[in-house]
Amino acid sequence: MTVKIPSSPEHRQHINLSQYAYDIIENDSQTFMGRKNISGFINTILEYYGESYYDEAYNNRALYSKDVTLKIRLNKNNYEDIYYPENKVWNGAKYKITQSECIKAILEDYSRKTIYNREGIFFYKDNISKINNHINSKQEKKGLLPIKMTDGKKYYVMPYRISFDYEADFHYLICYSSISPSPRNEYRPASIRISRIDIVKDPVESAIDGNLKNKEVKELERRIKENGVAFIFGDLMEFKICLTQKGLNMYNTIFHQRPMYTDIVNEGDYYVLTFRSTERQITNYFTTFANEATIITPEQTHEWMRNRYYEAWNSYDKDTL
Repeated sequence: MTVKIPSSPEHRQHINLSQYAYDIIENDSQTFMGRKNISGFINTILEYYGESYYDEAYNNRALYSKDVTLKIRLNKNNYEDIYYPENKVWNGAKYKITQSECIKAILEDYSRKTIYNREGIFFYKDNISKINNHINSKQEKKGLLPIKMTDGKKYYVMPYRISFDYEADFHYLICYSSISPSPRNEYRPASIRISRIDIVKDPVESAIDGNLKNKEVKELERRIKENGVAFIFGDLMEFKICLTQKGLNMYNTIFHQRPMYTDIVNEGDYYVLTFRSTERQITNYFTTFANEATIITPEQTHEWMRNRYYEAWNSYDKDTL
């Protein structure tokens, strides 16, 4: 197979995808990038896979249907790697696959991974690799790692690690953080969604050492165990929540970010469950239960939830439309 030279001067590339793969890519583009940008998203995925996937692409090329035809624009790096490699030979030629077949196989493989793994692929180059390089560096005294969030907020962090797939559905940076290069006692345990980080900047020197101390690592691990990765920030509080029978059935079947109760009492048609958790986890989890769950204590959380439901009801009031 000879090198296939495209006729389009704009790096255009035709590919065919299964409907399943296209739906995943369209959704992930919106989720990870904040907008639908199919070409930009696919270019990021291709840069992650690289040449190591040619053999697997050959083996998988006939597995998936061709339901959706796309015309995308390859960026300069992907275009040159695929069509004008250094040795002037298409690297997939020895596997007897075309450029289009290789791209399709990569995207079909990507789409069948878990959301955790897909997120890891998309954010690897710009965020995850930089964070891991900083964590794994053997400097005797590390600098602080500045990060800028997608909402414009800025933090200085002392990273511990990125969460594992069995700890959360998404990637979290587990760290100590502050809004400025503050004294060490002003840094707080935190977990930050990787997808909400816009830019990871180069480490900056500081008066404090960016290496975590043993007691700080132990505190993070304690919070991971007791609070869960997504709720490291925040103190544990006791909550009493009244559930209807339907509410208890919902609790027993909705596993995502579910807090674990420490006690349950049957009160006839209702159940009173006691939790030791963070307020954020409780409100996040039970908001969707509507009238099947009522927070009894603490009072401030009861009032917060009450006001939230009232505001939601108000927005659906016909007189306000």
